Amino acid sequence: MWLAEHGWQATGVDISAVAVSRAEQAARARGLATDRARFLVADLAKWDNDQSYDLVVSSFLHSQGDFDRAGILRATSQYVADGGYLLVISHATFPPWAQAHRDADAKDHHHDETTPESELELLQLDPSSWVLEIAEIRSREATGPEGQVATLQDTVVLVRKTATQS
Repeated sequence: MWLAEHGWQATGVDISAVAVSRAEQAARARGLATDRARFLVADLAKWDNDQSYDLVVSSFLHSQGDFDRAGILRATSQYVADGGYLLVISHATFPPWAQAHRDADAKDHHHDETTPESELELLQLDPSSWVLEIAEIRSREATGPEGQVATLQDTVVLVRKTATQS
């Protein structure tokens, strides 16, 4: 919604129909037109879309379910237009109140904390087609569900797709 409020035509994609419904309601409440902010229910592991975007953002693509995180992140790169950007933001460490993630990590390793290097390795981007702009850990303050405050660490990776040679 922030992108739409700042002049972008934004498309949000989530596997959860509930999340999409809540996003649509919030967009209406903020007065955002449907041509500025639209939301789709889709499984990104299977999504077939021929549109490209100037900016593709993957924010905290972590799940307690068994899913192909690497495949989904790689697939998102195909939706970036020439000259566009791919921004991946993920948990470098999980919030202290996210016990379920820590328990799942201990059992099945589906929820690994990330580093810029691990995200770049996961993406497997061709260096002749992508320029690395940012690869770092950033700190932010957050408030948990019971009011607890913590400093969280996020992995931030921003890459730019170079123009295709004709």
